[in-house]
Amino acid sequence: MRTFKLLSDGRRRIDAFHRLGDNFGMETGDEHRFSAEALGDGTIVAHRRCSLETLASRDQTFANQVVASMMRSLERAQDHMLLLWRKHILEKIATFLLVLSERLTKDRQADLPMSRIDTADHLGLTIETVSRSLTQLERQGVIEVPAHHRGIVLRDKTALQRLEA
Repeated sequence: MRTFKLLSDGRRRIDAFHRLGDNFGMETGDEHRFSAEALGDGTIVAHRRCSLETLASRDQTFANQVVASMMRSLERAQDHMLLLWRKHILEKIATFLLVLSERLTKDRQADLPMSRIDTADHLGLTIETVSRSLTQLERQGVIEVPAHHRGIVLRDKTALQRLEA
């Protein structure tokens, strides 16, 4: 899943990518500020705020899961804010790949359910910049971009961590 906002000038800004089991979309106001779209097969379970409060008051385990989920969401939002403030493009790309590797990795392979345009919209970059940066990292031997599917092999995680710093 991706959550995003369409700006008044038609641009799209993706605020987060969500995986199976993530809770998202908890808003304080009456109006939802972000939209959501599936990147693959999935199911969304929606709760009205009043029913969420009722469920939480009746089930302490559920209430604890909601609070933990909200805290993880806040942490990811803060990390994303810091990511957008990074000065160098390669820092943004390196951080994005390292975060994905923590959440979506099989060994050194980060499966990317999102497209490059999604990545660009998430990082506040153009698709061309994302493509050039990935090509540069691939030429340096830091990553490998297999041609047959959406995925990136992290060949040198330490080099990505140095770029991120």
